[in-house]
Amino acid sequence: MSIKGIIKIFIPLLLFISCGLEDYYYLPQIPQGNVTVSDNTRATIRIPDIYNAANGYGYFSNFRIFYRIYISGHATVGRIDNIDEMGLINATLRNDYTAIFPATDTTGTTAITNIEPIFRNRQYHVLALENANINNVLNSSSIGTITIDFPTNDIPSMEIGGTRYTLFRSTGDGVFTPEPDRLFRNTPEIFDSANAYNPNNPSAPNADVADAASTVPASPRFTYVSFYIAATGFNPGNLTTFFSSPTFIAILRLPDSLF
Repeated sequence: MSIKGIIKIFIPLLLFISCGLEDYYYLPQIPQGNVTVSDNTRATIRIPDIYNAANGYGYFSNFRIFYRIYISGHATVGRIDNIDEMGLINATLRNDYTAIFPATDTTGTTAITNIEPIFRNRQYHVLALENANINNVLNSSSIGTITIDFPTNDIPSMEIGGTRYTLFRSTGDGVFTPEPDRLFRNTPEIFDSANAYNPNNPSAPNADVADAASTVPASPRFTYVSFYIAATGFNPGNLTTFFSSPTFIAILRLPDSLF
């Protein structure tokens, strides 16, 4: 074959290979061992100081915390990390945890490219804060620790770097209006089945709440919330947000509304 013929083959091949190369964007998962849970009232997440440009993650944006509330007739104390205990609290809680687990399991072989549909399909929503944009609060790669506090006699809050923020429930970007308000409290409105999410009424006032089984009596009722956290990044190539694998934080009990 002539030199001209080789060039005609080589140049298109080189262009094909070059055009097929794309930057690979990846963010590491927060290790499960970095989460410490105290009973069902507090969870602390130690953030590794790796999500920064010096470590090759200059495209890190912020952390995102997903949650869902569950109505229950079962009162429990202590740390909730047993699948059977989850089932006693609420069968939907157990099913959700089982369905989400493969995305959190770093020993698995299935790659997760976008975790948002996983949480959206299980009716999980993004945590918010009172008087602060949570995306701005959680946008530092070296925030140290995040402490989520659910005391039995006070409003649940989150502390970061010595600053405490009141936790707010989502509105689903304006799709629903939580009842009786956006605070995480065990109120008659929040454990009312009529206000909870229903597939036939996705804009129910409390679309972030999973109903209890029909056999659960109207009183007494309790509510629990399940949390997950993931790092998010921005891909400048296709202008999309991507995620690390999520990490399960905890299941905490909402304090009774006595204040």
